[in-house]
Order: sequence, then C-alpha cells, then structure tokens
Amino acid sequence: MSDAGPTGEISDAGPASRASRAGRASRAGREDGGRENSRGDIGLGGGVPGAGVPGGGGSEEDGLGGVHIKYLLHCPRQLWLYMRGYRPEGASDLVAFGEAVDATTYTRRRDIDLGEARIDWVTTGAVVHETKSSRAPSPDHEAQVRHYCLLLERRGVHVRGGTVHYPLIRRTAAVTWDDQARAAALDTERQARAVIEATSIPPRLERRRCRGCSYTDYCWGQT
Repeated sequence: MSDAGPTGEISDAGPASRASRAGRASRAGREDGGRENSRGDIGLGGGVPGAGVPGGGGSEEDGLGGVHIKYLLHCPRQLWLYMRGYRPEGASDLVAFGEAVDATTYTRRRDIDLGEARIDWVTTGAVVHETKSSRAPSPDHEAQVRHYCLLLERRGVHVRGGTVHYPLIRRTAAVTWDDQARAAALDTERQARAVIEATSIPPRLERRRCRGCSYTDYCWGQT
C-alpha cells in the first residue's frame, strides 16, 4: 500500500498517483450579508481566502467547512488525505448520486456560500437546512448542521437550530442549537484540526466500514 512519508506528503507511488486529484471548484456568487430574499431565505457573505488548507491563512475559527466535518466523522484518515490534495470524489458514483439528489430537490431554494462552507439553505428565523441522499439518518449529519450553526453564529446570526432533510425516505430530523450543541460543535472542530495538523496519516478503519468509500483504492489497493 502506498502511504504517506514522515513529512505528511503522499508518495507518488501506488494508487494515489493514478487517481484524480482535481479539487472542487470555488463557489461564486455570494449573497449580500444579512439580507432576506423574496423566498424568506437569508443571504450571507463572507469567507476567508486560503482558509481550510494548512498554511492557508485562516484564523483559528475559520477554514473548516461541512466537508471537513463529514470526513472527520466518517474516517479521520479520509480528512487527512483530503487536506493533502488526494481527492478522488470526482470519480465516485455515490458522490455523483448525492450531488444529483441535492441538485434536483428543493430547487426553489438557493444555497448560502460562506466561503469555507456551503449551506443548502437558511430560512427566516435562521434555521439551517441540509439535504442528504442517505436513506439512514445519522448523528454525523446532525453534527454537520451544528457546525453550520456555529459558523453562522460567528457571523453574528442568532441561530435557532437546523433540519436535516432526507428526500429519498421523506423524513426530516430536527437539530437543536443550544449551549450543549455549541460545545459539541466546538469539540468536533478541535478534533478536525488535530487530524489536519497531524504529521502522520491516521490508521485505516475496519475494511467493512470502507465499503463504497472513494478513498478505498488508496487505502486498500495493494492488499
């Protein structure tokens, strides 16, 4: 298996060098800060150039988006690799399916681009909404919404909470935002930063938990 060297860089040998490393394109068209649009959604601007990448220039509170929280909770190794430029998601059928669900559900809503994170939409009263293609609600999805609540709160928004939408099973899950939720979001953020700043790659999960992961070729390609 190709692995990372002591400097934290990925070796050119093995599946990593053959996989797609294309990053996701930056989102354009940020909304004007703090103003409601005609549908009752809230438009927010912001973002820190270079945040989210080691040495990228973000402050301690900036730079972590929903994808970082998602990868941390799914597999710390995935987050570590992602932050070092290994990004095979573009070739993943599961990722493409999730994007298709997101693009064809609640089409009258506009996403909110914070720079380091993109929220599916925020309704009047500052309720965060997130759409998932999964058929199984997960605490990880709620953690991602709590992270968005934290980002909004740092921008001076009085957040009420959030809702995770599961259109394939026609269910929703409410996400509370209070002192306990805030503490959980801060702890998750600290965990993500610890993984990103680690000098050695985290261990693999049990193989059965890697089913469908777009990083499988890197982790298990030569076993």
